[in-house]
Amino acid sequence: MKTKTNALYPRLLTARGLLGSGALLCAALIGGSLLGACSDRQADADYSDYIAETCEMACPAMYECSYVVDDEQLEFCLNNCIAESIRENQCGSRRAIFLRCVSTISCEEMDYYQNSLDQHEGVPGDFDCAFEVNAYVACSPDEPFDPNEWDE
Repeated sequence: MKTKTNALYPRLLTARGLLGSGALLCAALIGGSLLGACSDRQADADYSDYIAETCEMACPAMYECSYVVDDEQLEFCLNNCIAESIRENQCGSRRAIFLRCVSTISCEEMDYYQNSLDQHEGVPGDFDCAFEVNAYVACSPDEPFDPNEWDE
């Protein structure tokens, strides 16, 4: 029986994640470049503010929960929580939606998610941001950046 892999799931920005060990962050969570692909499209200027706001929401939450461990990592996160390579496509907007969800959960919930990935169990079905992380993992670099994808 094969073990579930966590290679496609976003890790929280952490010393064990993108900034620290080479596991996957963003591969998901901070860098977002795992699923990103370059494109000729440019992000709308309005999305720059949306991206900056997303980083300002998510990075302090991850700092508070020790997934960003020092001021240098916090500064990096604030400036790079969504990689340039995906800022123009669906992977960027879905990453932003995921990060916004992460900014609303408790440190215990972040730990629960991270521990599931560390144990190669995948995304727990009862994780508060399960829908968002699974949507991010299934993103298409060929679709446009759309932070309102599920709004009516």
